[in-house]
Amino acid sequence: MVTGEVKLNGTKYTYPVCFEELTIGMLERIVSDWDFTKPVAERNYFKLFCIFTGTEYQDFHATDENEVTIYNCIKWFVEHTHIDPFLQNVWPNEQPKVLKIGGKIIDVPQKLAALSIGANIHARQEADKSITVYDQNKKAIEYSCYSIVAAIYLQPFIDANRETNVGGMMLKGVFDFTRAKEIAKEISEMPAYLIRPIGFFLLANVLRYGQKPERHWLKTLTSPIESLMKKSQSLPKSKDSTGLAMVT
Repeated sequence: MVTGEVKLNGTKYTYPVCFEELTIGMLERIVSDWDFTKPVAERNYFKLFCIFTGTEYQDFHATDENEVTIYNCIKWFVEHTHIDPFLQNVWPNEQPKVLKIGGKIIDVPQKLAALSIGANIHARQEADKSITVYDQNKKAIEYSCYSIVAAIYLQPFIDANRETNVGGMMLKGVFDFTRAKEIAKEISEMPAYLIRPIGFFLLANVLRYGQKPERHWLKTLTSPIESLMKKSQSLPKSKDSTGLAMVT
């Protein structure tokens, strides 16, 4: 639950005031939309404000007062990204043991064996559509599809007592992608610090055993001192200081 409140151009907005209040849906929009191709100081702060308030990216009356109001809402986040641009020192490394979703408390599976073949396929498909951020060593460090892959992973456990028609047979606790998409909407409103470890664990392990992204999908952001990335001639490159690559 976000606790920040502000009024801008006569409209009242709520926004997170710390990482504990940042939802996984907000994090996904940050990964996909918040100018990861630019240094932090050059990113669009109004766009970040829109992400925090759950609003569309649209113009506003750019008075000095409005700009100060917006910056005060996002200051805590921006100041952190100056020392940790891609939030790698924020999230827990371990998945939570339990979660409360849809009024149910479920045990979070800790092993990939819990993922069915059908769920695995859908998780890979969602990863293919995701924005993926890579570091200078071509290691994936962030994705934009945590809500849906977490839902894919957890849906059979959430619906353990729900019957699904499978080939004319009514079965319980089976994977259902339609249900997973419904659950993803609820998960998107949950705290990022709970869901990001689950989604990252799933994606890292699913993709480890699957095909790697085609190189022409990469948009590489290189640093002048990162000669390793410069040697990768098959990748399209654009000069920057971040040393990251993004897959769209």
